Amino acid sequence: MWCVVWKITDRSNFQSTWKGEVKRAEMVTKQAEVLNKSGIHARPASVLVNEAKRFQSRITIQNLNRTNMKSVNAKSMVMVLSLEATQGTNVAISAEGTDEREAVDALIELINNGINE
Repeated sequence: MWCVVWKITDRSNFQSTWKGEVKRAEMVTKQAEVLNKSGIHARPASVLVNEAKRFQSRITIQNLNRTNMKSVNAKSMVMVLSLEATQGTNVAISAEGTDEREAVDALIELINNGINE
């Protein structure tokens, strides 16, 4: 007989197996280069954040050109602007949750298309 007790406030990031074990779901990550001549300034950041907010998954973005830069919340305008992503900056988009693959694909496509600029 198996008995598993856990307290998880957000179960979308976990998967349970038949034996009651809990394992973390895989995170999806893809990279892209910022093509916008002005980089990700207020207007494209707003477009990016609004697109990220359409998804339930936890989504982060990281400036790969800055070694000391950690991933930030892609659903936060202030955090996205803090990346200081200029033209040619390599960024990584990561998502974890029920619609992680769709979220990453949509945001990468947006960046690859110049974020509508």
